[in-house]
Amino acid sequence: MRIDLIQNFPDKWTPNEAQQFILNELANVLDDERKFIIICAPTGSGKSMIAKTLCNTSSYPTKEFQRDCMSGAMYDPNRVSLDTHFQRSGCAVLTCTKSLQDQYVTEFTDGKALKGMVNYPCAVNEDHTYQDGICKFVSGQKKVCMKEGQCAYINQRALTDCNRSQFFNYSVFMQRSPKVKFKDFIVCDEASELEVILVSEYTVAISIEPFMGLVKVALPPTPLKKAPRGEYLTWIDECKEICEQEVAILENNWSEAQKGNKKKKKIPYQELNRHRKLSEYALKLKTLSETWWETEYLIENEDDVLVFKPYNVDKLADRFLFSYGKKVILMSATIIDHENFAKTLGIKPNDYHYIEAPSMFDPAKAPIKKVGDFGITYANKRETLPVVSAIAQKLCEHHSGEKGIIHSHSMEILEYVRRAMGGDKRFLYREDDRTNEDLIKQHKLSTKDTVLVSPSMTHGVDLKGDLGKFQLIMKAPFSPMGDNRIKRKMKEDPQWYTNMMLSTLVQACGRCNRTAADESVTYILDATAWNTIMRNLKRLPEYFRQRLEG
Repeated sequence: MRIDLIQNFPDKWTPNEAQQFILNELANVLDDERKFIIICAPTGSGKSMIAKTLCNTSSYPTKEFQRDCMSGAMYDPNRVSLDTHFQRSGCAVLTCTKSLQDQYVTEFTDGKALKGMVNYPCAVNEDHTYQDGICKFVSGQKKVCMKEGQCAYINQRALTDCNRSQFFNYSVFMQRSPKVKFKDFIVCDEASELEVILVSEYTVAISIEPFMGLVKVALPPTPLKKAPRGEYLTWIDECKEICEQEVAILENNWSEAQKGNKKKKKIPYQELNRHRKLSEYALKLKTLSETWWETEYLIENEDDVLVFKPYNVDKLADRFLFSYGKKVILMSATIIDHENFAKTLGIKPNDYHYIEAPSMFDPAKAPIKKVGDFGITYANKRETLPVVSAIAQKLCEHHSGEKGIIHSHSMEILEYVRRAMGGDKRFLYREDDRTNEDLIKQHKLSTKDTVLVSPSMTHGVDLKGDLGKFQLIMKAPFSPMGDNRIKRKMKEDPQWYTNMMLSTLVQACGRCNRTAADESVTYILDATAWNTIMRNLKRLPEYFRQRLEG
């Protein structure tokens, strides 16, 4: 039976042309056997509305499920089993950042968002958060807090799980108990970043000397770099057990110390910090152990830091994310080569639909232009970057009186740009003591024609209207070859490496035109970037190709 998704569109809004197209295409495929739907939709097309429509289409949690969430039984491994209380309900919308979560709950007030434990203060001790709350050290304290309804985290957790519109960041969702993860729909926002997110989330780095000092017991010797994989696993399991034992000792000691004290003693910071670090290590090592034989981990042992980094993410994506959704919808404005994208995430060709939405924007209002014939490489950068930076200075002069942004790709290139601009106060530079958020706030509040200069504003930056009338792409944003994983992936599949760059490039080109009324121009100053675009035109979204000039 075909679902009329339009009727579930959020109240107070009317779907635009792109949203109507996506919802009609979704309605045609939601009921078939394919589990995955990949959606490429231009920036500004309103993908959040699509996500909320799916939330409104999903089923409500049962009263029994809500009861067990509100009582805390659902989160107690000894009270409610997965077998006896399994159900799918609701829709989980996953974002890359907390700020995007905030945008969802601001826009859709009937939904609920759950953030990490560190974001919620302890009700008993204001110096703590729920991550290291007093309930972890005092026996029976959690029951008291729950009975009195005073714990901000526990309350928000239950309210979120009892709602069918749920907003998480990826990390929080993937770390949750399986009992509350099964959904009608899982919507992965900014899905083009999912591979990077999974690699980051499941990489384990252990500084051996501080680690041994932390646990204060003799650890098994660190395995040699070329040791068999089974030998590493033995070491991982032993370290995990030691961490878990030390955590249990800390919690028991403090529980005993608090008995008979009406006024709860303050836990020393050193022990609190020790408990937190040990708990984090125990969780990471447990995940590493459980996935050891199904996921290949690259093992690096340099400067007394032992790093386990997943090489492929397909099994991790399925285990911790995809398996919990009846349908999984992956949305992004920058799906480059959807076949390769699906393969990377372990999605089979016959198990997904691909939807590419048309752009509502006039491409003539957002042209992308090539400037110069300078291909920037590692070998020629000392000669080329001063010339390209001088061109950037002239372009900014041409746009005097207008706000803009320069994507420098690296701090090294940023310094070349700074020298070319000669101390002009118009330019706001990303620095160690100035975050992107600080710069954007200053940029928005300034009445002058300020220009942002940063290597890391390709994602999540909204410069609509007069905030972004022009932007400069200084260099093709290729991933650094110093990373062993990237180096090996590139050798095995050069197209994967190219696609990663193109995805970032397309993201950068979408920072200024956020609504149909916006007008801006994008200049690409690196001929290597432009030539790569030209060689891969068929892999790029149609809306992006329409913007290209020259």
